Amino acid sequence: MVVLERAVFITLRAGAVIAILLLVIGFFIYPPMLWAGAVILMVTPLTRVLIAGLCLIARREYAYFVMAAYVLSILVITIIIRL
Repeated sequence: MVVLERAVFITLRAGAVIAILLLVIGFFIYPPMLWAGAVILMVTPLTRVLIAGLCLIARREYAYFVMAAYVLSILVITIIIRL
């Protein structure tokens, strides 16, 4: 369980830090970076669920993987509908 939690923690932390850096750069230096920061911020939850699903497959916890795949599919469908 520790590996899964660590992988999710690193994913969320990296996504947040990169997004904040891009947003600050976009706000003060180069405005097109605002868009990139917003995209990273939106993609971070998708990446988190994907990482969790891969870790669950590696640990052979298929029931939990099915739940993670379900959540991932709902997130992707929601994004597709919004486009």
